[in-house]
Amino acid sequence: MRGATSSGTTPRGVSGEQAASRWVRGMFGRIAGRYDFLNHLLSFNLDRRWRARLVDRVAGVLDRPGARALDLCCGTADVLVSLERRRGRAVILGSDFCHPMLLEARRKTQSPLFEADALALPLPDESLDLITIAFGFRNLANYRRGLEELLRTLKPGGVAAILEFSQPKNRAFGAMYGFFSTRVLPWIGGMVSGSREAYSYLPESIRKFPGADELAAQMRSVGFARVEFERMAGGAVALVLAIGGALLFRRQLEHRVSAIRRTALEIEAGDLSRRIPISDVEDEFARLNRDINRMLDRIEHLMDGVRHVSNAIAHDLRTPLGRIRSRLEEALSPGNNTAQLAGTARFSIQQVDELIRMLDRVLQIAEAESGAHRQSFTPVPLAAVVSDVVELYDATAEAEGITLISEIEGQPVTMGDQNLLTSALVNLTDNALKYAGSGATVHVRATQDRDTVSMIVQDDGPGIPPAEQSRVTERFYRLDQSRSVPGNGLGLSIAVAAASLHWGKLELEDAAPGLIARIVLPRAETAVPASAIPPEMLPAATDD
Repeated sequence: MRGATSSGTTPRGVSGEQAASRWVRGMFGRIAGRYDFLNHLLSFNLDRRWRARLVDRVAGVLDRPGARALDLCCGTADVLVSLERRRGRAVILGSDFCHPMLLEARRKTQSPLFEADALALPLPDESLDLITIAFGFRNLANYRRGLEELLRTLKPGGVAAILEFSQPKNRAFGAMYGFFSTRVLPWIGGMVSGSREAYSYLPESIRKFPGADELAAQMRSVGFARVEFERMAGGAVALVLAIGGALLFRRQLEHRVSAIRRTALEIEAGDLSRRIPISDVEDEFARLNRDINRMLDRIEHLMDGVRHVSNAIAHDLRTPLGRIRSRLEEALSPGNNTAQLAGTARFSIQQVDELIRMLDRVLQIAEAESGAHRQSFTPVPLAAVVSDVVELYDATAEAEGITLISEIEGQPVTMGDQNLLTSALVNLTDNALKYAGSGATVHVRATQDRDTVSMIVQDDGPGIPPAEQSRVTERFYRLDQSRSVPGNGLGLSIAVAAASLHWGKLELEDAAPGLIARIVLPRAETAVPASAIPPEMLPAATDD
C-alpha cells in the first residue's frame, strides 16, 4: 500500500508529529497573502471547478433540518463561501490551525471561524452533519487520528467530504504531471510567493499522500460507512465521500448492551433491585430499557409476593395442622370413647376442608392469572351477577343485622367468565359483611359509563386505613396480623386476579366512613383495545 509509507505529513528534515505540525503551520502563514492567487494560477483555475464539484455533491446535507456544517482546514475560505451560497437552513463554521489564513478568510465571510488543530477539535461528539476538507487533509500530522476526529464529531449519518490531490493512473499523464509539479510548480510558486520551500513541499506531500483508493480504505477501517470516491483531472485530484457513524454506532451499541448485560449479571447474583440506566435520548434503546425495567419491577414484585406467600402459607398451614395433630394425639390417649373419637374426626375433617378451600383459592388466583379462561369469554350481564351474590348473602346479612342493598344502573355488560366475576364479587361482599359490623349498610351495585362497566361494593363500616390500601390486595396479607378473625387474606387477591383477567382493575376508595371496592371492566360494546387482546383470541384471518 503506497499510502502506508507515511502516517501523516512529513516535511523534509522534520521528524515527529508536533514538529511537522509547527512546520506546516508556519509555512502556510508565510504564503497566506498570495495563497488564492497561486492556487488559481498553478491549477489554471481548475481548482474553482473542483471545489464547486465538492459543494454540489454535499449540497443535500445542507438542507437537513438544523444542519451544522464545518469547513475544516478552511484556509482562505473558498469552499466555505461556496457552501454559504448553498447553505439552505444550515449553520456553517470554518476552522483552520493557521491564524494568518483565518485572517484572510475573514475578508470573505461572516460565518463563525475558529482556530483549532484538526486532530483535536473543540467540538462535542455527534455535533456536525457535514465536514468538508479541500486540499488540507494531506497536511495533517496523523491521517488516522484525523479520520477518527472526523468520525467522532459527525452525527450518525453525517457526511465527510475530502477533496485532495492524488496520483494519476495514466503513466503518460502521470509523467507530465510529475514534471510540472516537481519542476515548474516550485519555481513559479517560489517566485510569486517568495517561499520556494513551500512549493517544494507541495509535490513532495502529494507523492507521499495515499491515493484515493487507499484513503477510502483507511476511512472504512476507522468506521466510516458507504465510502466512495471520484477522480478528476485525469486522476490528479480525488473527491472522497463517506457516511459517518458506523463505528460510533457500534460503540454506542456495545455501551448500551453492556449496561443491560451488567444489570442482568447483578440480578443473577441476587440483587433484584438493580435496573438498567435510561439515557436522556428518547430512542429505541431508551424505550427497550424502560420496558425491561418495568418487567424487572414486575418480577421483583412477584418474587416479593412469592416470599410473602411462602411465609403466609407456612403459617396458615402450620396452625391448623398443629391443631389437627394435637387433637389426634388426644384421640390416641387411653380412655377415649367413641363419641370423643368421632368429635376428633369431625374437627380434623373441618380443618382439612379449610386447608383445601385455601389451596383452592390459591389455585383460582393462579388460574385467573394464567389467562386460560379468556378463550371462553362470553357476554356477561352484571345485573345477574349482582342479583345472584345479593341473594346468596341476604340471609347472612339479615342474621348479622346488616342491611344489604342491590342497585343496577343501565344494562352493564362485559365480555368475560361469569363464574370468575361472581367469585370476585362474592369476595368483596363477604369482606364487607365480615368487617362492616352489625347495623351497617352494604350496597352492591352494577353501573355503566361510556366505555366501562363496574361492580361496586360499598359499606359504612370502619374501612381500611389509607396506608394499608396498597397492601391489602397482596396474597395472604391481613389487617388482623394476629389472624384471630376467620379468613386467609386471599379475597381481594382473587378480585384483583379476576379483574386483570378481564382487562380491568380493582380500585379501593375511602367512603368516609367505610370502604368502596370497585371492579372496573371494559363494556362489551367497546370490549378491549386490540393491542391488549392475546393473539389466540383474535378471529382468524379470512381471504375475500
